Amino acid sequence: YLELLALWRQEILSRDLSEKERRQIFEQLVLAPVPLWLKRGEREHVKALAKTFDLPFPDGENI
Repeated sequence: YLELLALWRQEILSRDLSEKERRQIFEQLVLAPVPLWLKRGEREHVKALAKTFDLPFPDGENI
């Protein structure tokens, strides 16, 4: 899951897109609920990815 998110992020950032387009794509990819089974450290990693795009991350809810 985390590796996939990192790959998505890398792909999004590598494309010639506006910041708005990047955020929209990232939001669509990550708007699914973050699995509650993720370990705390993994959840922190997802939070860091969300922070890259200034997205909120309420614990146990959607990004």
